[in-house]
Amino acid sequence: MERLLKVFAIVVGTAALLAILTVLLSKNVVSVQLIQIIDDQSQAISLMETKLDYLEKHQDQLDDAQDRIERVKKLLDLYKKANESYLGGNYQDTIKYDNEILEMGWSHAAFENKLNSLIQMQNYEVVSIFYNRHLDENPGLGISSNVAAALVSSEIYKQDGARILDRILSMDGNYFPALNSAGIVSIQQKDYQKAESYFDRVLQVKRDNVPAMNNLAIAKAGNGDLQGALALVDRALSIEPENQALANNRVLFQDMQGRFPGSVSSRELDVRFTNAYIARESLASDLGAEYVVAKADEFFEKEYYHISSEYYDSALQMDPENARAMNGKGRVLTATGYAEQALMYHQQVLARNPDDLDALIGLGDAYYELEDYQAAGQYYNHVRALDKSSTDAINGVGNVYVRTGLLAAGVSQYEKTLSLDPGNMGAIRGLGYAYSIAGDLDKSNEYYQQVLAARPDDPYALLGIGFVLHLQGRTEEASQYFEQAGQKIDLTKELIRTADELYKFDMLDEALTTYELVLTINPGSANALNGLANVSFQRGDYENATRLYNETLAVDSDNPNALVGLGNVSYRLGDYAAAQDYYNKALEAKPGHRGALIGLEALKARNLVR
Repeated sequence: MERLLKVFAIVVGTAALLAILTVLLSKNVVSVQLIQIIDDQSQAISLMETKLDYLEKHQDQLDDAQDRIERVKKLLDLYKKANESYLGGNYQDTIKYDNEILEMGWSHAAFENKLNSLIQMQNYEVVSIFYNRHLDENPGLGISSNVAAALVSSEIYKQDGARILDRILSMDGNYFPALNSAGIVSIQQKDYQKAESYFDRVLQVKRDNVPAMNNLAIAKAGNGDLQGALALVDRALSIEPENQALANNRVLFQDMQGRFPGSVSSRELDVRFTNAYIARESLASDLGAEYVVAKADEFFEKEYYHISSEYYDSALQMDPENARAMNGKGRVLTATGYAEQALMYHQQVLARNPDDLDALIGLGDAYYELEDYQAAGQYYNHVRALDKSSTDAINGVGNVYVRTGLLAAGVSQYEKTLSLDPGNMGAIRGLGYAYSIAGDLDKSNEYYQQVLAARPDDPYALLGIGFVLHLQGRTEEASQYFEQAGQKIDLTKELIRTADELYKFDMLDEALTTYELVLTINPGSANALNGLANVSFQRGDYENATRLYNETLAVDSDNPNALVGLGNVSYRLGDYAAAQDYYNKALEAKPGHRGALIGLEALKARNLVR
């Protein structure tokens, strides 16, 4: 009987519960999922209680982890600020941020970035002190060579730089950058015999290195072996027939050989190339520095850069503070691919006259060549603030806009120049280039033809038309224009620059064909091989990218861009240790390399390496 009562109670209770739920459902108070929701919440509460219990037991470890996270966040923020300041030319701020990083612990990246900032500021005393203070941290051969090169360029700290070079070479007698710097120092010190020995060693390491051949030729000429100098220049020209600096040196050595037949002693030659030209022109120091600068300007306009450089040097010996000569020397260095060294000459002028327009334009041009477009734009805009009608500055801003992807803004600047000076060739050429990158080949050709109508041998217009024809698939016609342009400018360099721009604009097919074009002109171009590798990487073909990056390194074993490329491939494939190794090698080859620093920071931010 008791059992029947319990069953009856359960039935009645269930019926009552169902009745209640029916009423609630009819009033839309609950859903049919109510029971499931309650169950899910119960499980969630239980899980959270378990987690809370775990967290309370491991509070100390969690606090430590949070501290590490905050530290990494702060370091990342400081690295970003330091890099932005460095790229913007605010070296004082860069040093401030790098000091904060170093206070938090040793960092090769901050150490090298601070040193490079001090070098840019030409604060050689602090460079020497800071570098020597941290020798125990083993800063690496790359940054050591960079420091040495900076110190030997100053009068007071030459010997410090020379000692660093000796130290590097005692560690690695075949280290190319140090051998090269030591050879250049020897040329500066007029020790041509010693310079020959250094550059001979460079060529043993890098057999076909054109700059080393050129420097060895200068050393041989300084020792009176003009025939040997000419033979080396001819060998270098067989590798880079479009190299204008080599062509200028050939003219120089031939002229000297005409005046000093056969091999002569350095004393007979006076070991100074400037004197050969000054003697030929019957110039004397009493004619004054301004006369010599005027002759230098003439040679510069004719693109005899080496000769004009020697004239500017001679003028500076007569008048060490001659602003025209300093700016002229800077222009030559920029035009011949030594834009970083050019900065020093223009900055010296600005130290005495902050509003010197030629120095400001010169700095803008140098930074532009170094692809530091932010700094270039700042100097061009400074000129515009002082002289709103400066077409050089307006064109400079236009060039910066085009290089940074703002094609419409660049076109607007060129058109502004033409409103002030309708025949300005720089603006017309700029429009031709901008429209070629934008893909409007007909309009690009129209502007380049305007330049040729006024200047039939303008190398950049010839190059531009050749490039347009190349993109149109008219290869044979294009080659004729390229051949003419290559007689006056470095064809490989200009085509690589254009291909790089196409790559930045994600015009991968056009970039690919342009890199391939460079390889038909210069089969050993490391930049072209690296560009092709970048295109493959962008398309996700990591196997081909790896092959091409390694081919780049076979041509140029210290190529930092290829090393970074291999690091990026390794990163994408999940081999983080290899990625770190490649990034570090890139920094040894080129201290402060932005791509390598970004790669390392990405690895550290994700705790992928120690």
